Amino acid sequence: MKPFTLGELSPQLIKQHHFDPMQIRLSPSQVTRDVTGLLLMLCLLLVPMADAAMPGTLVAWGAADYGKRNFPAGLSGVTAIAAGRNTVALKNDGTVVVWGEDNYGMVSLAVSFSGVSAIAAGSEHAVALKNDGTVVAWGRNTYGQTDVPSLVGVMAIAAGGIHSVALRSNGTVVAWGYSGNGRTTAPVGLSSVKAIAAGDDHTVALKSDGTVVAWGLNNSGQTTIPADLSGVAAIAGGKYHTVALKTDGTVVAWGGNDYQQATVPAGLSGVTAIAAGYEHTVALKSDGSVVVWGNNRSGQTTGTSTTAFPFIATANPVTLDGVAVSGATAIAAGDDHTVVIGGLRPNITTQPVSLSVNVGQNPSFTEVVTGTAPLSYQWRKDGVDVLGASSATLTLSNVQTNQAGNYVVVITNAFGSVTSSVASLTVNRLTQTISFGSLPNKRVDDVPFTLSATASSGLPVSYVSLNAGVATVAGNTVMIAGVGTATITARQAGDARYLSAADVSRTLTVAAIPPVITTQPLGQSFNLGGAIMLSVDAAGTGLSYQWQRNGVNIPGALSSTLSLSNLAVTNAGAYRVVVSSTAGGSTTSQNANLLFHGDMKLYGGTTLGGPVGQQFRVDYADVLVPGTTNWQVLTNITLPSSPFVVVDYSSPGRSQRYYRAVPVP
Repeated sequence: MKPFTLGELSPQLIKQHHFDPMQIRLSPSQVTRDVTGLLLMLCLLLVPMADAAMPGTLVAWGAADYGKRNFPAGLSGVTAIAAGRNTVALKNDGTVVVWGEDNYGMVSLAVSFSGVSAIAAGSEHAVALKNDGTVVAWGRNTYGQTDVPSLVGVMAIAAGGIHSVALRSNGTVVAWGYSGNGRTTAPVGLSSVKAIAAGDDHTVALKSDGTVVAWGLNNSGQTTIPADLSGVAAIAGGKYHTVALKTDGTVVAWGGNDYQQATVPAGLSGVTAIAAGYEHTVALKSDGSVVVWGNNRSGQTTGTSTTAFPFIATANPVTLDGVAVSGATAIAAGDDHTVVIGGLRPNITTQPVSLSVNVGQNPSFTEVVTGTAPLSYQWRKDGVDVLGASSATLTLSNVQTNQAGNYVVVITNAFGSVTSSVASLTVNRLTQTISFGSLPNKRVDDVPFTLSATASSGLPVSYVSLNAGVATVAGNTVMIAGVGTATITARQAGDARYLSAADVSRTLTVAAIPPVITTQPLGQSFNLGGAIMLSVDAAGTGLSYQWQRNGVNIPGALSSTLSLSNLAVTNAGAYRVVVSSTAGGSTTSQNANLLFHGDMKLYGGTTLGGPVGQQFRVDYADVLVPGTTNWQVLTNITLPSSPFVVVDYSSPGRSQRYYRAVPVP
């Protein structure tokens, strides 16, 4: 019953089966004797695989009882496989490894054998063909299925449920074990056999002319060969069904079909090897993919078990976790599990996700992937390999804006590669703020001064003046250009790490130089009809003048001198001048008193002392009432000398008058 795979030809051609993976070994004499058959087999064997499998890599699915799918740790170098209730592997050093159920010494006795070139697995026993053409068997022997007769020159073997079969180099078949239903009795005169297979209760032979012969139990038609069957290249036997691989890469099956195990999927082609399990069938295609159909109660056909619809007949390759088995070079079908020498392409089950981080953080991209180990990784950014990024996780330390972009990871193993979906990395620059204090008021004659705004990033701050007529800025130095206000703005444009800061503006106010009186007008006495001239000297920009008499503006008196002629008594009084500047500000001179010689009145007054240039406001009162005196302003004066007599020209006719002087800041 069981897998039939076209294996390697160096120097033997190996075939494997379920309860009896059959193996064919072509000796030099067989090559000479059957050139036609050999060429036919070569045609199948030399089809290139789409993905070259890593030697000894195994994949299994279906029932997992007794650990039949648990490959021994460190298993490698497997060149052939067979399966029944156990799984049997032949290594390239000629030794045998078995795992699964250890009844009858199936597992423990396997280590005793070496120099093996082919293997076959029955229900609970195994058969091995050695390099010298002899045969050994172990496991259950209830019916003598492991009592190997004296045989030499064996070129292939097969194992049924409870019987064993050998093909000798002369093209004849020998069988032993349970003989019920004639399964161990080959048809009389059977010869020119080039391959054999064993089902649970029947035996199958492939002749060199491409025809098939079968014998044994026929309760489901498993030994009734289709009348038009020809051009067969390989055979396999299941429990109650038989499978044939034709030279054109198509498959024919017959016999028991309770689970559609004999219903070949429509359109199936390009097949290079076949295997028959208890109630399922396996085909290996030239592209290294595997197709399985039949009973799926334990997931042996799809990797996912089902009881509602326990069979499948589809030409789609088997997928595990959504990934097709690929790179296969050999297949085996067990009681309720399937094994291949091959593997799974990488399959990403969780894709890397896009990230948005700030400059300086340590983002990581990762994914979850299934597939046959070992897996290799290469991360790429915007289509270019990231140097040294060959791990499952990509971590970027102290990330900068130039590392933003689209990232993918290419994952590769011996069976293919897969590229992840794009995960974008957005790197956000950090924010920053500017601290900029208020600016002091300045005068137009002040010297240049420096600005001291700072950015939280520590980056340098630049400045600009929005009114160059008042102030200009070079670097962080302000030069005053005129009177008025100017907006000074502090800016930081940012860099690869920081966003630009919000501008911060401050107002600079520049005041004018107030006019200064350098020579005060002086009082004089005059005669009727006479003339006098009062003058003032002042410093400042854009000066203008307004003379006053007794605090009232004199119309037209707008120059630094005041000339009066044809004087009358009414011209006597206190004269002063208000000096103003176009740049802003004004100042008022002291009073210059004009006295008429003929006016012999007595005047009150007071004497001031103090620093020359000190300004005073002189007040008077006619009645002195402590705490409530009604003081009136007499005059404002800048002390020209000390002491200085202030005359009150409004005092005549007063018997008494009081004075006080108040310093003006």
